[in-house]
Amino acid sequence: MARYTVSHDGVTGAGILSTLATTFGPASVEIEPGNPASRTSVMNAIRMGLLKADGRGGYEEVRTAAGAQRTYSTVESERQEAHQAALAEVNEQQALTTAGVFNGDEDALWQTHISPIPEHAFRATAASMTNAVVLGQSFDTAASTLARATGMDREKAYEAIELAANLQDRIVSRAVAKVGVTGEHLETFYDHCRDNPGKLANALHYLLHGRDVSHFQTLAREYVARAERLDLQSHSAGTKGREAPRGPAVLNEDAFKAAGFQTSRTRQGVLMVKHGAGGRWVPAADVVGA
Repeated sequence: MARYTVSHDGVTGAGILSTLATTFGPASVEIEPGNPASRTSVMNAIRMGLLKADGRGGYEEVRTAAGAQRTYSTVESERQEAHQAALAEVNEQQALTTAGVFNGDEDALWQTHISPIPEHAFRATAASMTNAVVLGQSFDTAASTLARATGMDREKAYEAIELAANLQDRIVSRAVAKVGVTGEHLETFYDHCRDNPGKLANALHYLLHGRDVSHFQTLAREYVARAERLDLQSHSAGTKGREAPRGPAVLNEDAFKAAGFQTSRTRQGVLMVKHGAGGRWVPAADVVGA
């Protein structure tokens, strides 16, 4: 059995157990030997994965795969690596869920006709546009706001707003298609959005000011889930005569698994699939051409 000289002031690079102190209160160690401020209870060191029971009433130091002693610095390094890996995966999945959502030609139109609008005028107009969309009203007030803030002819202002709205509508249509909402279901999806005015306003804000479609994809996921519940309720009630309205074609995760795909979902609820060890994660909608 290895013997350790107890020290209340550990030596940098020494073993954690060499700093073991049992004289006053619960047994404690320096989890970063040589740093007295790192002293903590043995039980905490065990919870952190730095020590473990040796089965003989004592403790052992935990080693890394390379055989080095695990310390607080090791744990922090591992946490940082895990965080960076998770962040990279999230960024990759977000990039995939927005792939094809934005269009170069449409971006060029935006840059030509919308970007030159002064920031204060754009923000005021965007707020008015958002209010009109949420309430299902015309863009008359938004056009007046833009014309007043810029000195632009009101007719030209209305044309600029209609262009902006049209471009954003195309982006939203492509974004929610990634979640399975397409074609004939878009109008009922927009009804669902208007039934949730706070979420719709938030989604529009992030889209207009940050090119972020994730909030619309979250709304689309909620819409799909609601449609599924309505279909199940209709089926269980034995509906006869006129067929109940059907929800969007839902991407079936079990079907992908049965076909040998690995599946995962992004934080926005987009179903991602990968085939084979060397495959890449892609949106399931892209695989089936949704």
